[in-house]
Amino acid sequence: MEATVVLMHLHSGAVTIGPVRSLPLWLEHLPPELDAFVRLQDQGVSFEEAYEQCMAEQGQEFVYACDAAKRVKPLVTHDNLAEFTALSQKGFAREPRELLVLAKWPDHVSGFLVSCEPFRRPG
Repeated sequence: MEATVVLMHLHSGAVTIGPVRSLPLWLEHLPPELDAFVRLQDQGVSFEEAYEQCMAEQGQEFVYACDAAKRVKPLVTHDNLAEFTALSQKGFAREPRELLVLAKWPDHVSGFLVSCEPFRRPG
């Protein structure tokens, strides 16, 4: 079975529901060439050092990826997409199942699991 995800577009109030495999189509994401750059910065490496290291390793492909990212203003990386997919699989395997819900804010995306067990009113 394909796990389902709910994507809430908080700036517009819209909701998208579908298979987790569609996340790359719904969320603007950095080219994979920039994942290493983001990881380095997350580890505390300065912008300049991370840029130089990625240029040395990837060359012109890194420059092209930087230019593309400036045009689309992505909110997530390929690493984030993989993390969301893993979280969805983890929730889908639980009993009761948990559904991945993503909140797309204007400047970031956050994810959480919500129980699929029906709500029962007391009494």
